[in-house]
Amino acid sequence: MRGGYELAIADFTRVIELDPEYAFAYAGRGATYRMRGEYELAIADFTRAIELNSNYAFAYYNRGMIYKQRKEAEAARADFQRAADLGNKDAKTELFGESS
Repeated sequence: MRGGYELAIADFTRVIELDPEYAFAYAGRGATYRMRGEYELAIADFTRAIELNSNYAFAYYNRGMIYKQRKEAEAARADFQRAADLGNKDAKTELFGESS
């Protein structure tokens, strides 16, 4: 599936080149980087998506998942809290252990 990830990254990068303010493209590329285990690149893209759209729950949740994996508990909790506040049910599960 590596070829699929590379194609996805190339496509998201092309979209970003065409529209550098399109938060979805950064979040999509970040998610792809996360799936490949390229966590620094993923964090950078999720952070940029959040800068462009401070209400982007998907980006907060996914960045939080990377922080959780890296055992950065405070950063993870902050991102999960923001995502939960924005209605992300998966983030609520991370915070409270069950869907609310």
